[in-house]
Amino acid sequence: MKNKSFVFRLLNIFYVILFVQLGFWLLAPRIPYPQIIPDRFDFEGLLALQNFDLFFSALFSSLLVAMLVIIITMMFAMPLALLLTRHQSTTTRILSSLLYLPLLAPVLLPAFGLYEMFIRANIIGTHLSIAIAQSTILFPYMLKPIENFLKFRGYHLELVAADLGESGLNSFMKITLPALISPVIFGSFLVFIGSFNDYLIAFLIGDLQVSTLSVVLYPLIQSDNRITSIITILFYVAPLILLVVYSSRLKIIKKAGNSYART
Repeated sequence: MKNKSFVFRLLNIFYVILFVQLGFWLLAPRIPYPQIIPDRFDFEGLLALQNFDLFFSALFSSLLVAMLVIIITMMFAMPLALLLTRHQSTTTRILSSLLYLPLLAPVLLPAFGLYEMFIRANIIGTHLSIAIAQSTILFPYMLKPIENFLKFRGYHLELVAADLGESGLNSFMKITLPALISPVIFGSFLVFIGSFNDYLIAFLIGDLQVSTLSVVLYPLIQSDNRITSIITILFYVAPLILLVVYSSRLKIIKKAGNSYART
């Protein structure tokens, strides 16, 4: 335990140093090499650099696309995970392995494959088309936590409920579904990070009609250290907030489990 706490402290120190350096960059347009600390801080023009209307519009698009990706991946991951874990055999194990192949595929592969299809369906350049394309790559991140949880948890409680005369639907709604909250939250966390940080698929499928935050900000990275700092902070802060929320959720579940065990 002491070794683990020491590692976590080192990581926290690293992130603090990183954010301090980003703060220097935010207030200093240029830091000549090999200096680490700038000679002067310049607040002039910091707000003028930002187009807040474009920023908030892009942020809304990123959040909307990420939510759609979470919904799409969850719709397919949950029934597949149930199927793969309820009937475990050589066939289901092979199928499970094949479902993780998108993680090895090039990022642009689904974008090129779906581009013409979306044009024919007249949904190119929409939030939905970007979400569908991203889901083909991010789907395993939602499937894996749910599948692993169900595989190690088993279906003993569902069998007991069936023996007591409960229907399969009621068993799923009352026993299986509430237990899936934690793996679904964790999978949503991973999917959100992947969608929020995506640039290539959003740029191609968005077709310059939908601009996510990454599409708007990434081309500006080389223009000014302050813009680079803002981009880095944004793409670090969003996952960290979700990580804090997820950790808090786990603590609540752990406390509830301990209280239940005591009673």
